[in-house]
Amino acid sequence: MFADNASAHEATDSSPFEMNTGRTPRLPHESTTMTKAVGPDANRSVISNHMERAKDILDRYWTRVKGQYDKSWRDVSLRPGSHVLVQLTDLERAKFLIRKLAPRWSAPALVKDVLTNQVTYTVEMADGSARTVHISRLLPLQQDLWGEAFPEGKAAVELARHSTRRVEEDEPMMMKVALILPQEPTAQAKPQLATPGTAAETGMTPRRGLAQGCRPGSTGAQMSTPSPAA
Repeated sequence: MFADNASAHEATDSSPFEMNTGRTPRLPHESTTMTKAVGPDANRSVISNHMERAKDILDRYWTRVKGQYDKSWRDVSLRPGSHVLVQLTDLERAKFLIRKLAPRWSAPALVKDVLTNQVTYTVEMADGSARTVHISRLLPLQQDLWGEAFPEGKAAVELARHSTRRVEEDEPMMMKVALILPQEPTAQAKPQLATPGTAAETGMTPRRGLAQGCRPGSTGAQMSTPSPAA
């Protein structure tokens, strides 16, 4: 804790201790005795100067961070009627049994309205509820791919959106919406068991006991007398 409070931070270029007291912290190997008392107003001007300096450093720091973020940012404009995926929050993902395997995106939602500066939108979720979401949590879907490559999924979303039954919370949204169950196969006749026949008919070698003339269900000592040749 002392090392963290005594270390200079990148954002302020000063340590938290120096920002709070206006002086550098006294290290353990230094003397802990004070030669004179310090009044409450002694460091007021020093602290004020540190605050002004910290504000200037913070402005330059956030300008640098914004420039790095803008390098990977792409302008995205959504219109009402567009389909998007909404990023799930940590609280929503915590409802699943295994959070690590929980989906990160919701079922396809419909953009209903554009609010402020093209960055905040009102979307209609698959269960019919409305939600206000920032554009950083929206993933646009290609309209041509959504309409042509996934016609079953689009029909399922429309069916779920207009359905009065709400989606259960303990089941994944993607499975409730995008999973299209195949039709049941036609009933087939059960295979009939073949009736036992002779060795010539079945092409199988008879058991040793039957070959020696034993009756079925009897032991090897009980032998049936073969009929004499005519």
